[in-house]
Parts: sequence; structure tokens; C-alpha cells
Amino acid sequence: MFLAVLPKNFYVSYYLPLRKLVSSVSTIAQYRTEEIQATINAFRKIDYTDPHLQKSGLPADVIESHFWLIENSGRSLDSIYIEMNKSIDFLVENLLQDNQQLNEITEYLFKFLEKRSLFKASEYLALKLLNEKDCSINNDFAAQLESYRAMKKGIIAPDFAFKKDIINLGYKATKLPKKLSNLISKYTVVVFGASWCPQCPQ
Repeated sequence: MFLAVLPKNFYVSYYLPLRKLVSSVSTIAQYRTEEIQATINAFRKIDYTDPHLQKSGLPADVIESHFWLIENSGRSLDSIYIEMNKSIDFLVENLLQDNQQLNEITEYLFKFLEKRSLFKASEYLALKLLNEKDCSINNDFAAQLESYRAMKKGIIAPDFAFKKDIINLGYKATKLPKKLSNLISKYTVVVFGASWCPQCPQ
């Protein structure tokens, strides 16, 4: 009732419904699941180029809530990625008119998706931005995105140079392989580990 009597151009008329949308996400995901799709659609209608959104301090909350809700919508993983890709399409299309916002918001989304290990969605976003002719991506961000294009399924992987310890089973000491492509085998299994992970060396 309070909002209904306010002039539409009042900032609070914009801010309060948006704040409510962001705040309601966890409740909708847990207790009002019938509202999930309508809420996702409401997020898709947000204009990311609107100066009110920047003034609100909510862009990061909006992005995280939107994609968190899709992730926790009770769908199968394939369906989750389909919905995320649809949302990415809406978001990028909306941002094409504002290159600065496009870079800032999509970079934030890209990092969020990677942090949540939603790599199919981050790959989709990366390839969409790299293939989009109507925008220019900042050099540092473009370099991050390029790693997805370089590692896309079907692309030949880069060769690995062996610089440290080599266990030379089946090789003479004088003919140790210097790089991955020097290995002579029918199949090669490459196991990737993280330097920060105590279990990886084990």
C-alpha cells in the first residue's frame, strides 16, 4: 500500500521491490517452490543498465541470488545448465548497450560461476562473450575467457613439458621424455591436481 501511493520515479519505489526479490530467494527455494520459475523470470527482467541498480548497491546480490536460485531449484543438473544459459542470454543481451557494465557484471558472474564450480555455465558465458561481435571485452578479462575456448572439447590440448621429477618406467636414463607428446604408449592418463590440496600428492 505504501509503495502503491508513491510516484513511480521515486527511488524507494525501485529499491524496495528489488530488495524484497533478492531477500526472498532462500525462502522460495525451500518453502515456496511453486514460485521458483516466476522468481527466475523476474530476475531475467531486471535492467542491468539502469542507474538505479548501480545506486542500490545490489548488483552483486542480484546476480548471486539469481543463479543460486537456479542452482537450488530442484532440477536435474542438465536442466540447471539450460536455465543458467537462458539467463546468461537475457543478461548479455540487456548489457550490450553499455560496454562498461557488460564487462563489470559479466566478469563478476564469471567468477561467481567458477567459485560455485558451475563450469558448464562459465564456459557458456565465456564463449558467448568471445563470439559476440557487438561488444569489446577488457584485455585481462578476455584472457581469462580465452582459456575456455582453448580447452573446449575437441580442441587439441597443449603439450606439457616435464621440468621436475620424472619416474622413468620403461625408459632409459638417456632417453627420458622431455614432454607429454614424447611418451610412447597406446593410452596416456593425465591426472590434474591442485598445489594447495593436501590430498593431491597422495
